[in-house]
Amino acid sequence: MRHIFVALNLSDEIKERLIKLQKKIAQYLPNFRWIKPVNLHLTSIFLGLSLPKKIVKLIEIIKKTVENVEPFTIDFARVGVFPESRRAKIIWVGAEESSILGALNQTFYRKLKKNNFVLDERDFIPHVTIGRTKEKVNKEAVNYVLSKYPNSKFGQLKVESIDIMESELKRSGAEYQIIEQIKLKNGG
Repeated sequence: MRHIFVALNLSDEIKERLIKLQKKIAQYLPNFRWIKPVNLHLTSIFLGLSLPKKIVKLIEIIKKTVENVEPFTIDFARVGVFPESRRAKIIWVGAEESSILGALNQTFYRKLKKNNFVLDERDFIPHVTIGRTKEKVNKEAVNYVLSKYPNSKFGQLKVESIDIMESELKRSGAEYQIIEQIKLKNGG
């Protein structure tokens, strides 16, 4: 069984901006582990452990869903945390509201549920995780970082494909690889 998710991978330009951001805020949040550039992505749907036959079905569903979807753009702005500033465990950069991304994600979710996939029930908050910690955080430092980047712009991503990804958990952190890249209609 493999850990599988559906994702949007980022352009090198956006990754560079997020790496610069990580370096700037690391001084305020020293107990965070920063995500490597190669691992920066936006997760659409997380499936967790999946059997090979389920992965084949997943690819089929995603291909069918996006076959008539034109490439679209997503703007990355604002810094946030999960679950909240006094107990922050994840720091992220959010994608601004995109009706196309939201509708696409809802369609993925509905079709996967209909095909008996077990999915996360939480609301979809489109974001790129840039850091994680298991330690207690300084709430004031987290609030300072959040106040420093409320409306920052980190770039615009032209989405031309949806990626089916696999994560492998290692001591050094998760490593991701693309299992299948599914092009949108007229995409790259």
